[in-house]
Amino acid sequence: MSRKGCILAGLGILVLYFLPNLILGEHSVIQVHDFLDSNVAHIQAMKLSGSLWDMDATLPILGGVERAAAGTPYSLRVVLFWLLPTFWAILANLLLIKLTAFLGMFRLLSAHLHLDLKAAFAAAILFALVPFYPDYGISSAGIPLLALAFLNLKEKRRIGENLCLILYYAFFSSLLLSGVFACVLLALLILWDWIREKQFPLAPIAGLAFLTLLYVAFNWDLFAAFLSPAAGEVSHRAEFAPPSLWESLGVSLGAFLLSQYHAGICLAVLPLAVFAIKYRKQYPSLWGLTLLVLGLMLTGAVAKEFFLRFRLMDGFQTDRFYFLYPALAFTLLGVVLQERPRGRGYLVAGMLVFSLALDAHWRDNLATKAGIVEGPDFDQYYDTQLFDSIREDLPLEGAAVACVGMHPAIPEYNGIPTVDGYYPSYPLRFPTSTVSNR
Repeated sequence: MSRKGCILAGLGILVLYFLPNLILGEHSVIQVHDFLDSNVAHIQAMKLSGSLWDMDATLPILGGVERAAAGTPYSLRVVLFWLLPTFWAILANLLLIKLTAFLGMFRLLSAHLHLDLKAAFAAAILFALVPFYPDYGISSAGIPLLALAFLNLKEKRRIGENLCLILYYAFFSSLLLSGVFACVLLALLILWDWIREKQFPLAPIAGLAFLTLLYVAFNWDLFAAFLSPAAGEVSHRAEFAPPSLWESLGVSLGAFLLSQYHAGICLAVLPLAVFAIKYRKQYPSLWGLTLLVLGLMLTGAVAKEFFLRFRLMDGFQTDRFYFLYPALAFTLLGVVLQERPRGRGYLVAGMLVFSLALDAHWRDNLATKAGIVEGPDFDQYYDTQLFDSIREDLPLEGAAVACVGMHPAIPEYNGIPTVDGYYPSYPLRFPTSTVSNR
């Protein structure tokens, strides 16, 4: 199969993956947890109130919380929700995540690890089918694309194209989920390359500076609040109960086996184990990178417990190096598929079944439509027609409601203010009985 044939085959598989959604439309089942029950409704509320781009506005949730806490508006994800109806924005967002994962991993493995096209294609399409969380853009799925850009910069190839890739990653990823951790890892790798080759890595350093400046520009309100905390509200995250050190380490050790569900859960232990036993000596740089990432994950877990215990940085989660881990695991998988062609089919099939079984978007959609389980589809969950009738029958003008038996996101999505809610960061002064912690 040619390079072009691999790309077309990958696109075809992704079309098949999304075919049920294209047929069912708004009657598709969409993931609720940490998505429909929160962030999608927040964006819809901002659209209805005209505050999507207004960082000084308040949202009609919890009696009015700062719009800034909902995240930066300078994101491709927000642009998609601004341009498209909500359901189609969700689908376009997911499609871009999958496409980025596939193309980035395929180009990385074939161009820089020089794997054969079959191994690169298999690892790339399996990586694309990892159940990445739909609300986090390419925070995890785009790591291979970011690595590709920096490796090209190191070789001084296509500088303009690689800067565009860095811009795309910064514009479609989260600073707090992956950006900080990708920058730390890149800085360490560039420093090591400088020490080893004794040559100043100008292009990679310029690329890292560009990525950092982009994150600062896209998240300026976050940096302003951090630099002048007295001017803003104290977040409830400042009072998170610190986990034990063993609990924090256990989360990171668990991520070695299955990744972490927000980063994209996957059977990471298989390629890691086979690579470590068989091929670490053949690929010393890749083995060193693996040890570095695992070390950063453990160090981040220890730092998380320390920061929470001493009330530093408003409970910032320093253990999120696991957002870099799925990309590393599937890079190792590509090497294993290259070096073990005989067992390739069984390993690919096992990884595929595991990914689809854990993919809430694909699994729940299929199971609900087949009558195996009961669950609301997108249209039923928000039920805009029902809330149109409620507004006609009840005098809700200027009122805020409390929700019993339903997520506060549902009335919020329908333009009804709520006194409770599910929000990533709310002021500590709010009574805990009216909010849902995240």
